[in-house]
Amino acid sequence: MMRICFAALALLTLMFLTLPTARTQSALSPAKLEAFTADELAQLAGLGPWPEPIVRDPSNRFSGQPAAIALGEKLFNAPELSGPGTMSCASCHNKTLAFAEARPTGFGVKPLSRNTPSLMNLAGARWFGWDGGADSLWAATLRPLLDADEMASTPAIIARYLKQQPEAQLLGALDRSGLSTADDLPLAVNAAKLIAAYVETLRSPPSAFDRFRDQMLSASDARRPVPETGPSLSMSAQRGLKVFLSNQCTACHNGPRLSNGEFHDIGIGFFLPRVADQPPRVDPGRHAGLQRLAQDPFTRLSNFSDAPDRQRDGLATRTVTREHRNFGEWKTPSLRNLRLTAPYMHNGTKATLRDVVRHYSRFDEERVHADGEAILKPLYLSNQQIDDLVAFLESL
Repeated sequence: MMRICFAALALLTLMFLTLPTARTQSALSPAKLEAFTADELAQLAGLGPWPEPIVRDPSNRFSGQPAAIALGEKLFNAPELSGPGTMSCASCHNKTLAFAEARPTGFGVKPLSRNTPSLMNLAGARWFGWDGGADSLWAATLRPLLDADEMASTPAIIARYLKQQPEAQLLGALDRSGLSTADDLPLAVNAAKLIAAYVETLRSPPSAFDRFRDQMLSASDARRPVPETGPSLSMSAQRGLKVFLSNQCTACHNGPRLSNGEFHDIGIGFFLPRVADQPPRVDPGRHAGLQRLAQDPFTRLSNFSDAPDRQRDGLATRTVTREHRNFGEWKTPSLRNLRLTAPYMHNGTKATLRDVVRHYSRFDEERVHADGEAILKPLYLSNQQIDDLVAFLESL
């Protein structure tokens, strides 16, 4: 009889120790909760809270203005801004797909070579686009408007439509920002800034993961209110979260956005599809983006910026350097809204999240650029771990 009591006591002790704290027992059911180490809880704390506050962009005088945001949304959906008059920003950035699109690569007036990125959660970022070729959201907005392969517009076309909007005059969007030019380029820049003011407001709602993170931190901190509900993540998703944390995925996918906003070579090919009899073409990624940034007349350092101190606001632009190792590097995407933004990678070559996880599981180190970084190593995940990691990623 005594042996049975000791066995029962040992079992109860084990169940208690697998929880973050004693308070968790009243908040999260032990039968539905994975055990997280102190290191994992620390990493978990760094992935929030969400949503982040929206920070105004000092280089965009329309940033944060309700009337400007409303006009920006109108311009975002206006096909009149494009050269052919048949496509808008919304044509490729589908609201129901987290402002991305379902095809592997984009299609403007001509086929494009890169996947259409989501426009969610961009406010406050430092670099924009897969290659980081823009240092502001408004500059990143202006480029596809004027690009001959994308929307194929001109400053005159954009200015003409902007002048037709009564709100534009009231907002000061028809002035030329003190620039000594009579052409329509400053008005086109203002239109891009209005659209950017709208895009800044696109925010993902809290996810099942965010609720779980808050539950775990509340249960492990006596100063936080105890949640009354059980875990918001399935056991599979919780195990996937542990795979994510234990394999140091947060080295690149960190912070509330689950992205460090920087650039990495993850072994995805940079050769572009062959065109007729032309020689092979490559997309150099960040290497080309930095070259474009250096030549861009619309950076935070330019006279088009509204920042009171352009040198300070454009410090990153002024000091960044292009190195050989940047060849084949791509911006680390946010992991939020992943269920809506397939296919994946800069060239849309991974159709599903399972394909993405398998890439990291059997990562070919020989594909990384010789001068690149050695952060990634194959994870060699089991089929169960792959299933669990996909379940976690879907919770985001």
